[in-house]
Amino acid sequence: MGQYEVTAFLSHLATEKQVSAATQNQGLAALLFLYSEVLGQGLEWSPASGSSAARNAPLAGVLTATDAPWRPQSDEHVELEFR
Repeated sequence: MGQYEVTAFLSHLATEKQVSAATQNQGLAALLFLYSEVLGQGLEWSPASGSSAARNAPLAGVLTATDAPWRPQSDEHVELEFR
Protein backbone atom coordinates (compact mmCIF):
# COMPACT_ATOMS: atom_id res chain seq x y z
CA MET A 1 0.00 0.00 0.00
CA GLY A 2 1.46 3.34 -1.03
CA GLN A 3 0.59 7.00 -0.79
CA TYR A 4 -2.28 6.70 -3.27
CA GLU A 5 -3.95 3.89 -1.29
CA VAL A 6 -3.46 5.67 2.03
CA THR A 7 -5.02 8.83 0.59
CA ALA A 8 -7.93 6.80 -0.79
CA PHE A 9 -8.44 5.10 2.58
CA LEU A 10 -8.45 8.40 4.48
CA SER A 11 -10.87 9.87 1.93
CA HIS A 12 -13.09 6.82 2.40
CA LEU A 13 -13.11 7.42 6.15
CA ALA A 14 -14.21 11.02 5.62
CA THR A 15 -16.81 10.52 2.91
CA GLU A 16 -18.27 7.07 3.47
CA LYS A 17 -17.79 6.58 7.19
CA GLN A 18 -18.12 10.29 8.07
CA VAL A 19 -15.47 10.18 10.78
CA SER A 20 -14.07 13.30 12.38
CA ALA A 21 -10.88 15.03 11.32
CA ALA A 22 -9.24 13.82 14.52
CA THR A 23 -10.07 10.21 13.61
CA GLN A 24 -8.63 10.66 10.12
CA ASN A 25 -5.45 12.15 11.54
CA GLN A 26 -5.20 9.31 14.07
CA GLY A 27 -5.58 6.78 11.25
CA LEU A 28 -2.80 8.47 9.29
CA ALA A 29 -0.53 8.52 12.33
CA ALA A 30 -1.20 4.82 12.92
CA LEU A 31 -0.37 3.93 9.31
CA LEU A 32 2.82 6.00 9.36
CA PHE A 33 3.85 4.30 12.62
CA LEU A 34 3.03 0.85 11.22
CA TYR A 35 5.16 1.39 8.15
CA SER A 36 8.14 3.00 9.85
CA GLU A 37 8.36 1.18 13.20
CA VAL A 38 6.74 -2.21 12.63
CA LEU A 39 7.39 -2.98 8.98
CA GLY A 40 10.63 -1.03 8.78
CA GLN A 41 9.60 0.57 5.51
CA GLY A 42 9.25 4.20 4.76
CA LEU A 43 5.88 5.34 3.52
CA GLU A 44 6.47 8.29 1.24
CA TRP A 45 4.25 10.93 2.70
CA SER A 46 4.42 14.68 2.62
CA PRO A 47 2.23 17.29 4.31
CA ALA A 48 1.53 18.78 0.87
CA SER A 49 -0.27 15.59 -0.15
CA GLY A 50 -3.27 16.41 2.01
CA SER A 51 -1.98 14.41 4.92
CA SER A 52 -4.03 15.89 7.69
CA ALA A 53 -7.70 16.63 7.80
CA ALA A 54 -8.82 20.14 8.65
CA ARG A 55 -10.41 20.48 12.04
CA ASN A 56 -13.27 22.79 12.82
CA ALA A 57 -12.41 25.65 15.11
CA PRO A 58 -13.74 25.05 18.62
CA LEU A 59 -16.70 27.13 19.62
CA ALA A 60 -16.19 29.33 22.61
CA GLY A 61 -18.81 28.79 25.26
CA VAL A 62 -19.29 31.63 27.68
CA LEU A 63 -21.82 31.49 30.48
CA THR A 64 -22.50 34.82 32.07
CA ALA A 65 -24.02 35.41 35.50
CA THR A 66 -27.34 36.33 33.90
CA ASP A 67 -27.34 33.12 31.82
CA ALA A 68 -26.89 30.87 34.85
CA PRO A 69 -30.03 30.41 36.95
CA TRP A 70 -27.97 29.16 39.91
CA ARG A 71 -24.37 29.62 40.95
CA PRO A 72 -22.68 27.70 43.76
CA GLN A 73 -21.54 29.62 46.79
CA SER A 74 -17.86 29.35 47.72
CA ASP A 75 -18.51 26.89 50.58
CA GLU A 76 -21.08 24.77 48.74
CA HIS A 77 -20.17 21.30 47.38
CA VAL A 78 -21.26 20.74 43.79
CA GLU A 79 -21.42 17.36 42.01
CA LEU A 80 -21.41 17.44 38.25
CA GLU A 81 -23.06 14.81 36.12
CA PHE A 82 -21.65 14.31 32.64
CA ARG A 83 -23.72 12.74 29.91
